[in-house]
Amino acid sequence: MEYLAFFRASEELEQELKSFREGLVKGRKEEVYNFPSAGVHCTLFKAEAEEEDENSILNNLETIRKELGEEGLVATASELDLFAKNSLVLKLERTESLHKLHRGIFVSFLPYIIKGSAYMDRELLTYFGDNYSPHISLARFRAADYVPEEWQEERTKFSGREFQVRDFCLVKADKKAGEEWREVWREAEF
Repeated sequence: MEYLAFFRASEELEQELKSFREGLVKGRKEEVYNFPSAGVHCTLFKAEAEEEDENSILNNLETIRKELGEEGLVATASELDLFAKNSLVLKLERTESLHKLHRGIFVSFLPYIIKGSAYMDRELLTYFGDNYSPHISLARFRAADYVPEEWQEERTKFSGREFQVRDFCLVKADKKAGEEWREVWREAEF
């Protein structure tokens, strides 16, 4: 089972980002792009784990939430950028508190990741831990050639925007069976 832990931007920023990306893809064929199935979000961690380990994972996540306290954390937008050459993202500053949240979730999942899964090898080493680069996923294009160049003119449009992160969410899906994400742990106040 695939698990995805993430948080969302503030409602106001989320609406602005959706409007921005809608304008960017307007008039383009839908088969050359897609929007993240989890919506506009910032991935904290993604892994494959056995469903029978879910309660242990949730207990670990509850501990992480308590450690962060009621204030949560402040996330700050950096700039629009391309991730993996074909995904448009809004980069976030990698603050100590944001990295601590990611690291806590990463460590919570580590004992339960299915050995030999993609997330245990390439993805784990490339995108998580010390290599974690927080960003809000906006759209993925079929190939780098399909990415509209107009985004570059707006690179700093959201720079410096701050928003409070007081919750995070865990969803799961059997992606190999074509399932959509379904909620495991609702966004809950820290």
